[in-house]
Amino acid sequence: MSGGLSSAFVLENLLKTHGPEDTIALFTDPLWEDCDNYRFINQTIKHFGLNANFEHRKDGRTPEQIFFKTRLLLSRQIAKCSLILKTEQTIKFIKELQQKNKKVKPILYFGIGIDEEHRALNITSRYSPVECRFPLLDKPITKNEMWWTCEQGWGIKVPRMYEMGFTHANCGGRCIKGGHEHFKTLYRVWPERYAEVEDIERRFREQINPNIAILRDRTGGGRRYITLTEFRERYIEGGINIDGLFQGENLPCECMF
Repeated sequence: MSGGLSSAFVLENLLKTHGPEDTIALFTDPLWEDCDNYRFINQTIKHFGLNANFEHRKDGRTPEQIFFKTRLLLSRQIAKCSLILKTEQTIKFIKELQQKNKKVKPILYFGIGIDEEHRALNITSRYSPVECRFPLLDKPITKNEMWWTCEQGWGIKVPRMYEMGFTHANCGGRCIKGGHEHFKTLYRVWPERYAEVEDIERRFREQINPNIAILRDRTGGGRRYITLTEFRERYIEGGINIDGLFQGENLPCECMF
């Protein structure tokens, strides 16, 4: 599971359908999460009585370490940090389950919403032959509905990143798949975390690939990389048009149970 609302609602759906005995909540930890995400995860697991069936897995490295180890900052398909820290940890866990009981046929459930439907095919292919399901595509629910149910129904405060203006709560706002609006929010809320990612990008360009950057600028009909340093300087000066730059890449990484 992730530290977000959608994965928590997938968990509730599974428990209603299959019960706690046949449900495992799997959290693949990239070690970059905001501290409040852990609070949300722990309270959610406790609320649903799943302490015995909660798996907290981690590779032990952060996304930053993965960037420099693989010498790859961005990918058109899946970010290497997500592949290594989430996907590979999930596959490893599935193999362990099947080694313990060869009759076990795990099914992965993801918190992919209707606005991310295009991601379902790639996720399904990545985990094949393990079956993948996306309950929120069959029964869409708005973020406001999830927010209300979480706080009023479950009595659990949503992760603070939502209240701060982020569209998802992954990696403490450092997610390199975020678009311009995402990094604008990160700079406003946590300038020190923005500076952290800016420094990672700068060092990566100096040491590995000077022609890469996290964001892209499409103003004037063009398409070029724009560094976080340039983005910050132009944003601070007030001469940047965010709407003209947005890439539609502000999507979270995988959330599964």
